[in-house]
Amino acid sequence: MAKSKAKQVRVGFIGVGGVARWAHLGHLSKWEDVKLVSFCDVNKEGVEKAAAEYGAKAYTDAKAMLDHEDLDAVYVCVPPFAHADQELMVAARKKALFVEKPLSTTLEKAREIHEAVRKAKIVSAVGYNWRACEVTKKAQELIGTKPVSAAYGYWVGGMPGAAWWRQQKMSGGQLNEQTTHIVDIARYLIGGKVVKVYASGAKGIAGKRVD
Repeated sequence: MAKSKAKQVRVGFIGVGGVARWAHLGHLSKWEDVKLVSFCDVNKEGVEKAAAEYGAKAYTDAKAMLDHEDLDAVYVCVPPFAHADQELMVAARKKALFVEKPLSTTLEKAREIHEAVRKAKIVSAVGYNWRACEVTKKAQELIGTKPVSAAYGYWVGGMPGAAWWRQQKMSGGQLNEQTTHIVDIARYLIGGKVVKVYASGAKGIAGKRVD
């Protein structure tokens, strides 16, 4: 007797530029149990090109896509400044949700998203991919049940590439946009509740030429 084909998870994307392209679409398209159903992006030309490439339907309005497509899960891959009501709409429809970090440029919006997901009781995740790295598993093994008194981490990645990364209002700053991985992995490995946060920084480097 032939084996029955497993049900495919029907996935929609809100935002198909940058990170959706290099981190998600190519991988998901190779999984037999995933079907890329629909894509939404404010860039009409870009979303139509991506949809044609992966056999999905193109939209420029997220609400229209969520209203018209039968989806099991939705990926939200928009820049920090573009988070408006996308996650709230997905949660309201009880769909599984994956969100690329960071959630927002403001704590208020992040809390709103968190509360909507909590109330909806949906499967959800934020793209902190370092948690899945082999080195992280090894670190967990080495730490074991030993008490940790302090942790030291840093981010070295060159100057921010995307134009909006360099703008505080659009990215939330580099601690929010990139170095957030350091904070997340520290909490993941060590646990515990954050009691106090302190930071210092400098401005103007991104606008100057450094030879």
